[in-house]
Amino acid sequence: MLNFWLLTKKNLRLLLRAKWSALIVFLAPLLLILILGLTFNTSSQYGLTIGVHSSEFTADVQQLTASLEAQNFTIKEFPSSVDTCVEEISEGLVHTCLVVPPSLQVSDNIAKEVIFYLDPSNINLVWMVQQTLESEFSLQSQQLAEQLGQDTLSRITSAKDKVTTQNGVLGNVNSQTNSAVSAAGTAKDSLSTINVVVGNATYNVSFIDEAKLGITSGKSKLSDAKDVVEDANLSGTAQSNILSAINSAETQFETVLATLNNDSSITSLLSELESMRTRLSQAASAISESNNNLATTTSALQEVQSSLNGVTSALQEVQSVLEGQQITDAATLTAPLNVRVETVAPQGTYLNYLFPGLLVLVIMFTSLLLGTTLVMMEKNSPAFLRNFFAPVSKVTFITSTYLTNLFLILIEIIIILLVSLVFLKSGLASFPAVALVLFLAASIFTFLGMIIGYVFANEETGILAAISLGNVLLFLSGMIFPLEGISPALRSIAAFNPFVIAESVIRELFIFGSSLGSVWMELLILLAYTVVLFLIILLLESLLHQHLVERFLRHHQKKHKRKAINKKNTK
Repeated sequence: MLNFWLLTKKNLRLLLRAKWSALIVFLAPLLLILILGLTFNTSSQYGLTIGVHSSEFTADVQQLTASLEAQNFTIKEFPSSVDTCVEEISEGLVHTCLVVPPSLQVSDNIAKEVIFYLDPSNINLVWMVQQTLESEFSLQSQQLAEQLGQDTLSRITSAKDKVTTQNGVLGNVNSQTNSAVSAAGTAKDSLSTINVVVGNATYNVSFIDEAKLGITSGKSKLSDAKDVVEDANLSGTAQSNILSAINSAETQFETVLATLNNDSSITSLLSELESMRTRLSQAASAISESNNNLATTTSALQEVQSSLNGVTSALQEVQSVLEGQQITDAATLTAPLNVRVETVAPQGTYLNYLFPGLLVLVIMFTSLLLGTTLVMMEKNSPAFLRNFFAPVSKVTFITSTYLTNLFLILIEIIIILLVSLVFLKSGLASFPAVALVLFLAASIFTFLGMIIGYVFANEETGILAAISLGNVLLFLSGMIFPLEGISPALRSIAAFNPFVIAESVIRELFIFGSSLGSVWMELLILLAYTVVLFLIILLLESLLHQHLVERFLRHHQKKHKRKAINKKNTK
């Protein structure tokens, strides 16, 4: 244990021999976390400058620019030409250019088009600009769609009300048509029951003359009979009765004859009968024609009724379809799928989201460089041979170098975590678990730095190799480029990157508040990395010592040979 302390003390004295070296250990993490906290402790949008070109800056364009300014964007207007705006993109004066039509209202079937120019070479900013502008114009598009949808719904509602009203009017017309059809049918039936058919018989007046002749002849015969009775030898009573009867009959004949002789009344009666017959014939013709007209009218009314029934049925279907339009809100009609984003972690500042990656980044580069530097200093130290022949095991040397590095990194971790409490008070509960993960990560990167120190002979080359390894691990970590954007084969390899594992574990612990039990598999992987790298360093240390012994023996063998040759030449 004493050897550990002495070797660690020696390594610390070598590193902190210069005042600036000592100060950098304390000031570097302090300044780093202060700068990051002051820079990223915000949730506002990036400071983007957006150029806007339009042939006329109308109220619609002004409303759009005001909406962008409300999101802390800087708006620069280019009323003359969009080419000037595009040139300023290449010069870095503006980040994007918008070409906006004077009016955003859609009055025909041609959609309005908004063009924005981006610089694809600025890969760190282009997607953020594109996403921000697309979301803004999606909102504008939705507002316009709501206006159009509301206008359409208003027209549909008005049409539905008119259809309902006209449907009621058609119902009244249909009812009146039914009444007319019924009345026409009743009148037709009533006219059909009237019989005004006049017979074809003719009225002959010659029978009157014949009757007169018969009566005159009968009267003459009665006179002859009267003479015969008077000449007959009849009793007075019998003759008187017969004569009385003949006289009575003669009187009646004279009366009838007198009536027949007065034929003006009969002629008038016959004339009236003919006139009535003519009128009845005309009435029969009129009734027949009216009956035919009523039949035609009834048929026409029935056709009208059938058409009205069809129109009523069609209007009822239209009304049913219009009433089936259950969505009457323009916002729901234009955006039927409402997407709501729920965060899986508490809302925080950019520092909250960057903190896990920044912690691992600082630990990685510090551990790599310190591990490489300590091994290089030990290898190039004049006391290296003395330390080699000292009665201390290789494990002790390796562990002392590791503990020296870990001690310095522990100081940096404590400084970073303490200063971060100023900006990240909510993460205090997760700091012990985060410190454990950082301890494993620091061990891995320290051993990687020590391996580089053992492999390379030159200190400058070793430092360059350590920085290069750190850059490779950084590029394969997802902090600069998303891992989802690389090839599947390389992505599967990058999943075992200790930087990726440590950063994901700290993210779960710090942002999502998970427990160590939920990340035990990742912790085992980090621990396995530590053990494997320690064994590799032990192997490299053995090879280095073996190579050193061979060099030492060759050097002394050559030295003894030179001494022997010089001694022989002297003799």
